[in-house]
Amino acid sequence: MNAHKFAKNAAALSLCVLISAPAPVFAAAPDMRLIVNGEEITDPTAPPVIYDDYALVPARGVFEKLNAIVSWRADDRSVDISYGAVNITLRIDDYEALVDGKPERIDVAPKIINDKTMIPLRFISESLGFEVGWDPDARTASVVGPPVERLSDQRHLEERLSPSLDMAALHKISEGLETDDGADESTPSGNSGVITIKDVSTDALIKTSAPQTKIMDITPSSGDKPYFSIVAESEISEVDKFSLDGDRLVLDIYGALNALPKNEYVFGNDGVLKARASQNRTEPSLVTRVVFEMDQNAEFSVAFSEDRKAINVHLEQNEILNYSLETGEGKDVLSVRFRNDANADVYLDGGKLLVRAPNSSFADGLSTDDSPTGGSLVKAIKAARDDKSAASLELSLNERVSYSVSADGPLMVVVITKPTYRNIEYDDKSHVLRIAKTGGLTAINAKETDLYSKLEYVIQFAGSYGAEIGYGEMPVRDGFVNSVKICDNDAGFTEIIISEARILAYEVSEDNEYVYARAVTPVEKYKRVVTVDPGHGGRDPGASANGLLEKDLCLSVAKKTAEALEARGVKTYLTREDDSYPSLSARAALANDVGGMFVSIHINSADKNPNANGLETFFYPNDFDGSSGVSGEKLANIIHKELLAATGLKDRTVFKNELYVLKNSKLPSAFVELGFISAPDEAAKISSPAFQLKAAEAIADGAVKAFGVKESN
Repeated sequence: MNAHKFAKNAAALSLCVLISAPAPVFAAAPDMRLIVNGEEITDPTAPPVIYDDYALVPARGVFEKLNAIVSWRADDRSVDISYGAVNITLRIDDYEALVDGKPERIDVAPKIINDKTMIPLRFISESLGFEVGWDPDARTASVVGPPVERLSDQRHLEERLSPSLDMAALHKISEGLETDDGADESTPSGNSGVITIKDVSTDALIKTSAPQTKIMDITPSSGDKPYFSIVAESEISEVDKFSLDGDRLVLDIYGALNALPKNEYVFGNDGVLKARASQNRTEPSLVTRVVFEMDQNAEFSVAFSEDRKAINVHLEQNEILNYSLETGEGKDVLSVRFRNDANADVYLDGGKLLVRAPNSSFADGLSTDDSPTGGSLVKAIKAARDDKSAASLELSLNERVSYSVSADGPLMVVVITKPTYRNIEYDDKSHVLRIAKTGGLTAINAKETDLYSKLEYVIQFAGSYGAEIGYGEMPVRDGFVNSVKICDNDAGFTEIIISEARILAYEVSEDNEYVYARAVTPVEKYKRVVTVDPGHGGRDPGASANGLLEKDLCLSVAKKTAEALEARGVKTYLTREDDSYPSLSARAALANDVGGMFVSIHINSADKNPNANGLETFFYPNDFDGSSGVSGEKLANIIHKELLAATGLKDRTVFKNELYVLKNSKLPSAFVELGFISAPDEAAKISSPAFQLKAAEAIADGAVKAFGVKESN
């Protein structure tokens, strides 16, 4: 189970966090360790503290390392924590927190201890989607968040890429996924919806000595070179800058008190959605943090004003100087020349090919009227500038095309060709792929393989049909399907590999002329769908005792559960299939995406009571429960009853719990604690393949019975 293990009628171990302010003195917790993103946090000025069996740890060392914004408001003794789109407010001695403005009950109220403000780590971490673990044997708490990508790393990644503007490849590299450094010219490239900001600053942000100052305002300006100014009362001594998640610029201003009249400035134009600010640190020095959220690809520079009383963030304006189209040998070649380095997104949208250059304009005198081209594939080009300061070229097409993109300095070249495939087409309105039945191609012996963890779906035909339908990759980008690849596999059979924007299912059919594959959501195709979530994984081992790791037991039981569900005719998805660590938000998102029901599998632990044993199952009463046919509580009770009968475990009952995956799933959900890893006899039982199979069969039977209840309503 994430964060810590709950035991009925026993004090649960909870992890809490420090921030700053005055009260009673408590003893330090001996030999307790805190690991944040793999790094041990040690702070002799604020060691861990035990308070009524709750472990308290220093806040700044946790959430700032996880790149959240933490601020203290002395006027009402409250703490604000922001990460991404989530904002949490807690008040001292108040058992109610605000999460995105909505009140939520918390197990332990924030306290002031040893002049430090303590707040619950578990509640915050799960609300923000971070991974939290507790190893009772090693007395170690761990927190895992997404990696931080510095702007210097971003530039390094871009240098590794080929000249093609493959933003999707850049995004994959930046997340540590495998991808080719180069791009085949036959492979379409362009933006897949990922926002990538790039630092092109030429001025160094040199550190100087200056007295403490105040940040007074954030003002947008416009003109030939739009910028945003962070205005201080006096000279600024030091600024650090980095990016988060590819779409946020973070500026830490040292020696600066946040005196801004508001915490958020909404712009919604010139590529910047808003700026958020907070007092990020008060000790050992003041730091005001300002975060700019971008809504499109952008190049920017950061510089001090001449008197160092302002920090100016310039969104670099580019300019399209000219463009032209040449035709010949069955292809059209679009050349676009920019004033600065070429920066544009290229993608198909229905029967049009769009070239969109963010923060750009057209050179004076350059015609933006519709331009007949005389091309073999492109019939006209329309140039326009949208309300988000992007210059776009819209190419109307005579037929579906393939394209490749390359850039060399200010010159971008888009090569538009006829596809190397034929007798196959995709309708992006109905989301239907249609393949002509030529050369004996039929769906009768077609084999379907759902590679949902890779967002791919493969349809393999019994034979080679390259002569009839060709080969290559068809770009789609309709919000369902990204592309369709036609190729022969190593066995010589023709495969259709569908790259998905989300997990999908396909209704494959045929008539006398065509084979059809219609993209649908899983619940549209399958009567019953379940997502099974093996808890923890990767760097988060979960609980450990008696030579066992929770993450390994969870995965083993989950795989057996998936097999049992599939054998009962239930389409099943696993949130992880190996020793990986999908985030809590990713687990809930997958379940919400596919629909049906959700079951998370965990093993319990009670380090202070090795005799604790038995089965617990949790639910959370979400808003949808009254209309879904079966509630999370009902699902949890049905599965719990089946598990008790099959395993003989002690009944520790079913009860409500505000676990992240339960609170954030929008479908009936249950969270199973399948015995105690800390109890030697029970640990031996849980590790037995025979026991795991019984448990898996029971969970599957419970889900099927719950579907029966749902369908009878």
